[in-house]
Amino acid sequence: MNTNPYEVLSSKVVYQNPWMTVKEDAVLRPDKQPGLFGSVYIGPGASVLALDGDLNCHLVREWKYPLHSYSLEVISGGRDGEESFEECARRELREEAGLASERLIDLGTMETITTIVTAPVRLFLALEATPKPGMPGPDEFLEVVKIPFTEVLNMAMTGKLQHAATLITVLRAGILLKMV
Repeated sequence: MNTNPYEVLSSKVVYQNPWMTVKEDAVLRPDKQPGLFGSVYIGPGASVLALDGDLNCHLVREWKYPLHSYSLEVISGGRDGEESFEECARRELREEAGLASERLIDLGTMETITTIVTAPVRLFLALEATPKPGMPGPDEFLEVVKIPFTEVLNMAMTGKLQHAATLITVLRAGILLKMV
């Protein structure tokens, strides 16, 4: 069932920058009463959990401006142009963490806040990640942190990790590797 039960009466962009678009739609709801929807559109991206040969996770700690705090997360970033999700994952792995992996496993796609945000993220597990010099973008100020995977799984289960793509990637990887 993919038929939209809302009739869109009008749609306008109320804010836009290179990373996101905010739209406002006037609608008729399924009960034929007027309604209003605000939606945020963020370009597609990839998130990568990098594990080295010793099953250490390579995560990034970065200041998240809207949260006013640091967040420990998997390596993530938006697609450049028409690059594939896998190409995006490999580029982000190299740029943000200085790593490469010949064993990249696709863990599927996720959406975060489906009520108001469209931001598709493809999740990957990079096994046997090894150093490969990279350079974060000019607007990225991050620290790479190496933590044993078993400890990261525990952090996911006890609420010490908050980033949705990180949680889902860590838990899917744990299931795949039969560690949960």
